[in-house]
Amino acid sequence: MKPKKLFEDMEKAPYLEHWIRINKLLELVKLVEFKGLKDKKIYRYQFELYMAFFMFCYHLKDWIINSKAVKANVVHEFINKSYGLGICRNLCLGIKHFDVVNPSPPEVANFGPGSRIPIVREYNYFGKDHTTKVLVDGKNYNALELAENCVSEWNRFIKKHKLMGYGLTFRYK
Repeated sequence: MKPKKLFEDMEKAPYLEHWIRINKLLELVKLVEFKGLKDKKIYRYQFELYMAFFMFCYHLKDWIINSKAVKANVVHEFINKSYGLGICRNLCLGIKHFDVVNPSPPEVANFGPGSRIPIVREYNYFGKDHTTKVLVDGKNYNALELAENCVSEWNRFIKKHKLMGYGLTFRYK
């Protein structure tokens, strides 16, 4: 797609820029997860990268709602029915707020004051590799699979509501 056309599309649908950003962050998360980057310093920020991804991913809802592309109640209902985006929402609550008073299911953290974000490394004791996990409802979920699931859920929503009718098709590469 030509840059001028992409810019025109983003003026008509500002959520597209945010959607591109989410897909770029997912690609960066994959590079970090699979040790695909030369600069090893980035690996110190792996958890922060996941947190940024989940924040941006969840808040695509605001871009869609404020663009008046889909009614707010439709977007909120979609998120409430999605287990993956529910996790994403609750991660965002835990990241943003010191004390989450009324968390919604699924339970992703001990939501007491100052609780930690439940993103951890699970090490392979027989090798040097590790996998990033999110602790949810007493289980360990692969963080990358969760991130991919969230993008897949948004993709489904975007297709259902014809939000890519401006000449863009995704995945961003």
